[in-house]
Amino acid sequence: MSKQSSREEELATSIDKTRKQVTILFTDIVDSSRYWDQFGDIKGRMMVDRHNRLAFPVIAKFHGRIVKTIGDGLMAEFRRPDNALFAAIGIQQILQKMRDADRSFSAKVRIGLHTGVAIVEKHDVYGDAVNVAKRVEGFAEKNEICLSEHTSELINKKNHSSHKKGSFTPKGKRSPLTIYRCRWNEYRDLTRGLKLNTDFPLDARGKGDLIAYSTMAFICFAALYLIYFRYILAASSHPEADLTMQTALLNPWLVFHMYPFLGAFLTAVFLFLILVLIWLRTIPHIVLRILKGISGFGLGFALIYLPVSFFNIGLGTGESQAIVKSELQFIRAPYSMLSKLKEPDIPYKNIYSFFEWDVVLPARKSFLSERQTAEFWHNTNNKNTEVVGVWRKTNLSLQQSNPFYFRILDLCAIALGLVGFVSGFLNFSISPR
Repeated sequence: MSKQSSREEELATSIDKTRKQVTILFTDIVDSSRYWDQFGDIKGRMMVDRHNRLAFPVIAKFHGRIVKTIGDGLMAEFRRPDNALFAAIGIQQILQKMRDADRSFSAKVRIGLHTGVAIVEKHDVYGDAVNVAKRVEGFAEKNEICLSEHTSELINKKNHSSHKKGSFTPKGKRSPLTIYRCRWNEYRDLTRGLKLNTDFPLDARGKGDLIAYSTMAFICFAALYLIYFRYILAASSHPEADLTMQTALLNPWLVFHMYPFLGAFLTAVFLFLILVLIWLRTIPHIVLRILKGISGFGLGFALIYLPVSFFNIGLGTGESQAIVKSELQFIRAPYSMLSKLKEPDIPYKNIYSFFEWDVVLPARKSFLSERQTAEFWHNTNNKNTEVVGVWRKTNLSLQQSNPFYFRILDLCAIALGLVGFVSGFLNFSISPR
């Protein structure tokens, strides 16, 4: 018994720490049952979804938190009563705007507000304040905002206009509850500048989707750069272009060796993006469509490119099946070679020296010293041509690397990737709110 009592005391203490004074807002669509019966389940669900998508941005604008949706209404909590009332007014205003603009939309809501101490948890709110707020909402009529006497006393009278509507005794209560009605149609437009039906509300699930799609898009762009774009950029540059810049284009990770501060800078940018993601409440719908389309491109591309490349299937990969071939040839060399070369001017040792992959260099004489050049040309027995011919292993550990080819394999992989992009873009679905 003592252990059980101790656990209950710990639980009670933990719950007590979550008790805060909040203002609870409830909305309820009036006569929704009749609408569902008359127009069917799909139309009814779409009406509720439209109500939620109109109300969510208003609640977010006035610093509220959506606790949950309840059938044909919702529950939200606010730290300040004034913000809760502003949000309630904004909801009524934006619904009125939508009814005026679209005659097929006829949803009318009643809204109730009450302020009190409640148990505020991550995914829900509990307590007597919640029950009272629901009773206040039930006392309101369509297109009305009702608030309890306690909430009315807490709001700033200079900013709000309300009058006494009546009183009733809620179920389970002994004392009557006085109710005030807000004259919301006397307020200025609180929804001006608010985007309607264009932004996708970002809850925890939506932010997870955004992170997943963004990660896939980054991997896709990085893969395309390493497979294609770095060779295209290097090959299209001027023949006498700066060798250090060409090498950095071919080996982007070497930029961290050239500018060590970039590591700290990118870390700061990454942390900033995390803060932005936490702060974001909505995101344009088209952004998620594009990101999902890019993810579909990466999947389609990988389905052809990876099996053929890793298992050496030989389908469309030969030099004879090249559609485009670069004039410039590239050399592959160990990372340790950088310390022996005259050019490019890239530090060999710094805090990022754990990056020791092979580097790709354009086939030019200028990165070798005179002695190294003489040794190399002696080994190749060809002193009159540029270093773009057949490469043999030398004491410098230089290895032959083929020119850049765009092959039938690449064309097929990109074609299937484009099919994946279109499929991902068009099949992005919006879940009902």
